[in-house]
Amino acid sequence: MIKKILGVAVALVVSNAAIADSYRTEITAGATDSDATDTSLDLGIRYHFQEVDTSGKPLAEAAFLNKSSNVYAKTANIAGDGDTATTAGVEFYLPNTMFYGGFDVTKTDDNTSWTATLGVTPIDGLLVTTSYEEDVDYDLNLDAKYVTTLGNGHAINLEANVIDGEEDVLWSLGGDYYLSNNTSLGLAFSDYTGNDTDVTVRGRHFFSNEFFAGASFTAADNNDTIALEAGLRF
Repeated sequence: MIKKILGVAVALVVSNAAIADSYRTEITAGATDSDATDTSLDLGIRYHFQEVDTSGKPLAEAAFLNKSSNVYAKTANIAGDGDTATTAGVEFYLPNTMFYGGFDVTKTDDNTSWTATLGVTPIDGLLVTTSYEEDVDYDLNLDAKYVTTLGNGHAINLEANVIDGEEDVLWSLGGDYYLSNNTSLGLAFSDYTGNDTDVTVRGRHFFSNEFFAGASFTAADNNDTIALEAGLRF
């Protein structure tokens, strides 16, 4: 009898540990304050089709590393003028292939538009995509994201983006260093044809597998922006 009780207890502990190392739903809330505009408040939710295993991975990058297909919705409201933008979309990794697809629809007070994205994952941890926006002439654009673990809870996230327009070129580079699976510090740069340059410092910390908070500060040529975010997973 004692052995049976101990066996059940061990099974419950293992089961709870497994649950703690995975999630399916993420809810986020944030606020952005910019010199150029009024404060913006946003709320988002993302649902993954399968449980996201976070064990042994940077918690912020677990879904990306798992190639987790999902649906999401988010809304943002600018406090001063009441403008609202709502987006709903889907990300899908085609099973047993390197192909990725995304689609979203955004509705504002004045317009509704959609964006389609196609991409490939040629190696583990790397995603390269290009996007087309409705009613906008296609300009060559590429987004790349690469995450690799370094061992002992350390990891690196690298991101790059370029849009080659008819007259202007926009590019950005960014990276995050994971001090642990829970904590990251990052830096990003963006440049618009040599005229406007932004520098962003950012950080995020998971207080547990379920709750996190983050902040960023962006210094631009014409204005500065502070953003705060918090999220809950279950």
